[in-house]
Amino acid sequence: MPKIIVFLGYNPVTYENVTIGGRIKNYRITHGLSHKKIAGIIGVDASTIGSWEKGKFKPDLSMMNQLKEILSK
Repeated sequence: MPKIIVFLGYNPVTYENVTIGGRIKNYRITHGLSHKKIAGIIGVDASTIGSWEKGKFKPDLSMMNQLKEILSK
């Protein structure tokens, strides 16, 4: 996806960006990261990322702070 975004000059796919799950998914797809890769960056299991994206669970305060830092880049 990152190469497509560069080629087009914009992101042709938009994801809900209001919830933390939507922001994670948007960041992950835009940067070409799998669940496993972003989970390794954050230090959680890949299934945890999926649960956050689907809204089944929310990150705790320490994870939320770490995510906000990563997602702001």
